[in-house]
Amino acid sequence: MKKKNLVLLLLFPFVVALLGIVSINLTFNLIDNDILDIRWDYKDTEAFKVNEEFKLEATGVNQNKYPAGAGNQLVWSVQNKDANDATKYAEIIQKSNGDYYLKTLEVGEVTITCANQKGNVSKKFSAIIYENGVILANPVIKGSQNNIDSMIYYGEYDLVNQQKQKAEIAYQIETIPVELQSLLKIKDCSDNITFSLSDETIQVHDAGQAYVTLGYEDTSLANDVTIQFMVVDEGVNVYTYQDLLYCTNQSEEGEIAVLRKSFESIENALDSSGNKVENNIEVFGTYHQNSDTYDFAKEVYRFETTYNQEYIQQWNEFASTHSDYQPITNEAIVALHIQKDFYGNGYTLNFHNLTYPYDEKQVTDSSGNTQYVPALREDNLFRGPLPFYSLGDPNNMPLITALGQDNIGMYVHGNQITINDVYVKNCDFGNNLANLDYVGTVMEIDGDGITVQNSRLSNGKNVLRSFSSMDLLIDNCLLSYSRNFLIMTGANEYEKIQNNQQKTFSLLDQSTINTTIQEFLNRDSTSNVMGNAILNQYLQANFNDIESIKQALLSIQEALNDTQLVQNQYKGSMEIRDTYFYTSGIASIALESLFNGPYLYSNAPSIIGDLFAAANETKPIVPLEPSNISGISYPVMVKLTGKTTFYDYKRTDQLDISGLISENLSSWANSMDYDVHIDIDDIFPLKSLLYQAANTYLYDTIEEEQTYQYINVPIAYYGGGTNLSVVDSSELITKDHLTNEVRVNLLDNYLQLPPGEGTIQIVKNMILKTVTVVTGFEPFKFILLDGKDGYLFNETPQISDLIENAKGDLQ
Repeated sequence: MKKKNLVLLLLFPFVVALLGIVSINLTFNLIDNDILDIRWDYKDTEAFKVNEEFKLEATGVNQNKYPAGAGNQLVWSVQNKDANDATKYAEIIQKSNGDYYLKTLEVGEVTITCANQKGNVSKKFSAIIYENGVILANPVIKGSQNNIDSMIYYGEYDLVNQQKQKAEIAYQIETIPVELQSLLKIKDCSDNITFSLSDETIQVHDAGQAYVTLGYEDTSLANDVTIQFMVVDEGVNVYTYQDLLYCTNQSEEGEIAVLRKSFESIENALDSSGNKVENNIEVFGTYHQNSDTYDFAKEVYRFETTYNQEYIQQWNEFASTHSDYQPITNEAIVALHIQKDFYGNGYTLNFHNLTYPYDEKQVTDSSGNTQYVPALREDNLFRGPLPFYSLGDPNNMPLITALGQDNIGMYVHGNQITINDVYVKNCDFGNNLANLDYVGTVMEIDGDGITVQNSRLSNGKNVLRSFSSMDLLIDNCLLSYSRNFLIMTGANEYEKIQNNQQKTFSLLDQSTINTTIQEFLNRDSTSNVMGNAILNQYLQANFNDIESIKQALLSIQEALNDTQLVQNQYKGSMEIRDTYFYTSGIASIALESLFNGPYLYSNAPSIIGDLFAAANETKPIVPLEPSNISGISYPVMVKLTGKTTFYDYKRTDQLDISGLISENLSSWANSMDYDVHIDIDDIFPLKSLLYQAANTYLYDTIEEEQTYQYINVPIAYYGGGTNLSVVDSSELITKDHLTNEVRVNLLDNYLQLPPGEGTIQIVKNMILKTVTVVTGFEPFKFILLDGKDGYLFNETPQISDLIENAKGDLQ
């Protein structure tokens, strides 16, 4: 009996057993989460009398069930309004009981900031220090007090009954002493607005720089005060959720949107009585309290995936003729579809109500601690990425799923669009990055010449994704908290494999053969020397000469990767300038190429399909083997410039690749024998091989009397096919801290793997190699931060740095 048939016979009972497995894979990659916000009772501008002390009060906001970790105590600071003015107008003092006070020293203007100790969450207001009197002008609807760009923006229009009309801005004017308010006069006003002292309202007439100065004839009573802002040409002010939809999903061509409020989760927007916690916060979504449901199904934007959907199309064709199976969607779901410029004014867009699973399960982790695991409810629209490829039924525990395009929070779609000063997050996720599995991509770029500036993007499976978009500029931004990558980039375009192209292949006897790709990789070939036979022998470890089979496998991959078709033809490009990366699950930036293994082309090695077809007396585990679904990706170019910095250390035992490939192979293998354990790091051992190759760049530290290593991975070239994308760091200030490319070769690792003794070990070793015939045999490449001396270890990006960078841009 042939060894292949013997293996199938031995494995048959275990294949049948897989049909009954139900598994939930739980990963606890816990982090020190931060406070969500800072709350206080200060208006945008407050007045303080000179030579006095004033207690400063604020509260850090925690997510329910997730108290903030270390570094989140609140601290206060004060800076002069004019950075070039050396006068010390005020100082912050801390009393012995820990309370903070503002001590005013001279008449003038300062900015008071409250931040967590880490410095990555902050809030600020302006303070006028006065002696005799003061004039205060505050918008009735508070500013975000969280803006990076110092310029405040208003749209030219408001929406009234879904119709545009020239904007009106309500202000509150106060004087100290109060009796002097009747003496106020308008001293100056720009031509594009008018201001009414009687009803304290600004009427907008035209776009451009706007200002109005108020004061007294007798300037000794108080200094003049000037309200100034920019009116955005054709911009629409967004005060309500309906305004937001009008400018985005409900608009055929889009509107220029100017946020004048934040849009938050119910938990963050409303207090326990259902009242708004601030007048500048709205709930994102239309919520029905009685039924605990939303109207998102009729409000979101949907579009057909722009990524490779060969597998989806073949599966749906199969499902249309096989009633036991259901089709899968090829659509991505979007919270907000952006087609024009978007001005955020530092306000927050939190899509939690849409993206985060509505149910949760309480479980106990390996340390005995209670953890809350999000669980999808039937009405959740965001349910994880579309499949690029699944081995098995994609609707019922497929063995492996390589992931395609995900659902999206903010979809920036068009050319020459600017996104300015907005804080976008897909959810609040607690303290476990694995909780981000279903919540989607925070921002997706689909167009040329797009700029994202002065913005914070956070809390997604991937934070920013840009495929086939040229000349993207990410300038002075903070990207934080991803399940996988903070930026993922690549190309939608690829070249399919040319079936009839003649190629030279290496055989196991070290001879070569010249034939077509289609002929050599025919999975039904009876030849014992062609590609299918070689791949079957690789999977079963049925070979004697490692070097011979390695050359044979590499010649197969070289034939599948015809680099001449795509070399130096960049289909996407971006510059990342003065941008900070913080806390990814894997790496800061990933440059992706398609998986392009032989199994995706012709279903070779045939032993995979034969093995899982062995259970066809019931419902087969792999009902369909799609073929010819991949190819070689076009490359992209990424340029790192300026102060771009990677604050992205993670403990080596916490780098988590389980979000890259969804797999149930381990559940199957582990169900066979309790003495055998397989997890994603066995099947896809990028971590352990990366640590071996990069050991000299890791940072060693002792925590709680144990030694740990930390790794910081700014760049990952991801995908088992040839990856020809390029990273240019020549204009990066910190380029000397980046390493050369570190290569991880899965093929070399698996060629050393013996066939195993006994059925269980044979199964395990075959399973471990299955991923490589899907991904391809090319090495994965990484660029690390050289952390051996602790450069940037335990440091955090500072919001104050973003603010200073933005000031520099204005100058």
